Amino acid sequence: MIACNTRIVAVLSPIVSFHVWGRFEGSRPVALMLIDTGASVSILPRETYETIATCRRSPLVVSDIDIRAGNNSKVLCAGTSDIAFSIEGMPFTHCFYVCKDTTLIILGMDFLTQYSVEMNIAGKTMLLNGRSIRLFDYQGATVNCIDSI
Repeated sequence: MIACNTRIVAVLSPIVSFHVWGRFEGSRPVALMLIDTGASVSILPRETYETIATCRRSPLVVSDIDIRAGNNSKVLCAGTSDIAFSIEGMPFTHCFYVCKDTTLIILGMDFLTQYSVEMNIAGKTMLLNGRSIRLFDYQGATVNCIDSI
């Protein structure tokens, strides 16, 4: 909702979220990653971190950062780790905040800025390293999409 002088002037429909398929070596073969322009940092669930081969991740470095979810609830952070992964065959290494109480893999503004990602919301694509990557809404992220990775 948008409020102006405490009077409701509009009700917004739910926000559409976009995802990409990624791969972590030594873990589940394909992972759905949320592209979140509202997240300042990238998040990896602790459970996912523990399934990644140790040669594809650095040891956890303790962090005292205060991470808050969109509803302002605190997200418990175990630390940070440099993680190797790929999107459509393009390799990346990125520092993720490893969190204990989340199930989403989030690529936040730190990743989007570091790799100069350009979003095309209407076209449901993002430009990453000069390649157009198809974005999926949650309903569109079906197993049928995995073949293109």
